[in-house]
Amino acid sequence: MTSPGLQLDISVVRKVELARAFLSLAQAAVRSSSDLNLYVAVNHLQDAAEIFLYAIAEHLGVSLKERGGFDGYFDQINTRTTTELPFRPRLNALNKTRVNSKHYAVQPERKEVLAFATVVGEFFEEVSRTVLGMELAKISLVHLITNEKIRAALTSATDAFLQGRYDECLIETRKAFYHEFEKAFDVSSFANQETYEWWKGWFCKAPTFAQNANYIDKNVKEPTDFIVFDHSRIDADLSKSGLSHTTFWNVWRLTPAVFLKAEPDEWIVKHDARVFDEEGIRERAEYALHATIDLCLSAQRNREQTLSGPYTVWTIKLRKGEVPLYSKADRNGQSQKLPADLPEISASSWVEGFDGLVYWNVTLREPLMFGFVCNDDVAQ
Repeated sequence: MTSPGLQLDISVVRKVELARAFLSLAQAAVRSSSDLNLYVAVNHLQDAAEIFLYAIAEHLGVSLKERGGFDGYFDQINTRTTTELPFRPRLNALNKTRVNSKHYAVQPERKEVLAFATVVGEFFEEVSRTVLGMELAKISLVHLITNEKIRAALTSATDAFLQGRYDECLIETRKAFYHEFEKAFDVSSFANQETYEWWKGWFCKAPTFAQNANYIDKNVKEPTDFIVFDHSRIDADLSKSGLSHTTFWNVWRLTPAVFLKAEPDEWIVKHDARVFDEEGIRERAEYALHATIDLCLSAQRNREQTLSGPYTVWTIKLRKGEVPLYSKADRNGQSQKLPADLPEISASSWVEGFDGLVYWNVTLREPLMFGFVCNDDVAQ
């Protein structure tokens, strides 16, 4: 199966993504001050290189055989390429270092591991262009993302990265992150709320203490402060979805805070000097981009695996006049008025309420309102 928008089989793209993930793990390990992580880095680097060779082989239609070991893979692949794969001696040296570290507990030298990390990265870049026919950054599963806004932002981020506009790449990456993870924590709709509209809380994941104008007046100093995280809820959602907590917060720290002022695209960007510092910005942008693609795809797959019955509603006719809409199935609860003489409304369910009466769980789209209508207010 070919990935939409790419002349590569999805299986090849997945292998490239996996190889890039191992490279990222190795780079994180080698940055650690612990010498033990040098062992981890070397093993991850060799895994990355070997998986990438399997991706190249699959693309070329080469079925790799075990004969000759790691070095033999180069011979088998080179039979299908116009020029031999680069960096063969250095990658063989990496494989030897990995064998010594894994099987004989020989500690790799830090300088050597840093050099290997550079070689593997350059190997990926060059072979992507010469064999796969495209820049490494362009090879991703972003085309599998179904949400148009997220896909568009990540596509723009990829284009910006390829053109060397790393600040823009970070901004576009954060926009995708915002749509997937942050938008639900936006409390801006409560800013000018004179009276408490309880139904708005159904759409907001922010802590309830932040869902009021008083909190916003005291604590929101700039537009990006409208995003108020409930950290316990985020941690629970990440764990439930099988998403990496470390990756999530890395992306959050490495990209600039943004806020969508109004649909469709009135974005406010917080230009943080630390985020846009030129030193290392290319590496940060590359990590954030591909980490966000992976996070968004994982979140999407989790939603797709969630099963439920078909979405079906009833249409109920309402009595004339102003019909109360209750916050819960109880006439003693908070209420507001539906538009006067509204003829009918959609209901997803009905249930006996706390006061023994029957209530319909209803939804009105214009204006957006949710709650319960007592059966006594339904036209018979």
